[in-house]
Amino acid sequence: DNSVNSSASSYDFTLKLLRGVDTNHSVVISPLSIRIALLMLAEGTTGQTLKQLTVVLGDLESARRLYRVLLRDLYSAERSVRIRVANSIWIEERLRLNESYVGILKSAYDAEVRKVNFSGDPEGARRAINAWVDEKTERLMKEILPPNSIDVRTLVVLVNALYFKAAWLTPFYHEFEGQFRTPRGNVTVRYMKGRLTFKLYEDEELVVVALDFNGTDVKYIIMMPKDGDVRKLIKGITGAELRGMVDRVLSAERVDMILYMPRFSLDSGIIGLKEILEDMGIKDVFIPGRADLRYMFGSRTCSVWVDEIYHRAIIKVDRLGVEATAATAAVIFMSLPPSLWIDRPFLFMLVEPDTKEILFIGVYQGGG
Repeated sequence: DNSVNSSASSYDFTLKLLRGVDTNHSVVISPLSIRIALLMLAEGTTGQTLKQLTVVLGDLESARRLYRVLLRDLYSAERSVRIRVANSIWIEERLRLNESYVGILKSAYDAEVRKVNFSGDPEGARRAINAWVDEKTERLMKEILPPNSIDVRTLVVLVNALYFKAAWLTPFYHEFEGQFRTPRGNVTVRYMKGRLTFKLYEDEELVVVALDFNGTDVKYIIMMPKDGDVRKLIKGITGAELRGMVDRVLSAERVDMILYMPRFSLDSGIIGLKEILEDMGIKDVFIPGRADLRYMFGSRTCSVWVDEIYHRAIIKVDRLGVEATAATAAVIFMSLPPSLWIDRPFLFMLVEPDTKEILFIGVYQGGG
């Protein structure tokens, strides 16, 4: 089954990204938006450059099909849910782009193509790109390109941002400070408490839960190793195993329990992906003279390469909508179901259940 293969490869890709960032601390990234940026780039390459990208990303045509389905699923969410997948490519205005490349970007990736004056006004171009991302993320992300990331030699910048905001299907009704057990000792975190119906899968080593949102099928999945060592989990698990866990929890029985879970907000900050991607085998596209972006420009342009790919992700997990349900809180103590504490470091994901694509993945180590 092709979709399983492409999705297994996307899980491998996700794990490699996660291993490339610092998981000693809480962190979040969006494998989906990184993938889309790389796919947009791959569409413009040929030869060895393309081959290196498809080894990591899988076949372009099936990826394209997957994203059309995914975007349709995401955008079919109800109005209360905010989902933005924002893709753009910014080109030095003197360069001429291949029209069929531009067509693919628009139709398959919903991407905007913008011309800017990198050579005459690099700082103005940087500000324009940052302003575009700020707008697409509903003013959450002020900056994607750090100072000095653009100079007069810049020719092409690929930018992507993903924004997601939704309320829990059942809000948490209480918040309090409590102890969170990390390998480096206990820290105090803000817990949310709620009586919820959710999917639960558990084995000797892991507790995995999947929570529902209101108005979208996207699920919030937590994987908590019982030994509290989430970094060991990330190092040791394969893409296929991670995909298997997601399948297992999504098809698990629902349980009715009291759930205690940290609230937090995380901002990855601006991450340069070049080194991580080079480690994965995507090398030529970053090398002057080796990068083959022939399809992007419709001709052999030796002097164009990708300088860096920047990424930033932000996530907030709180007890949304609690005021509206405060009046019913007393009822909950009539029959006390068993309770589950998410009180050790964990891996978390936002997953679209149809395609099984991971929109966000991260590690929570306490704090935040």
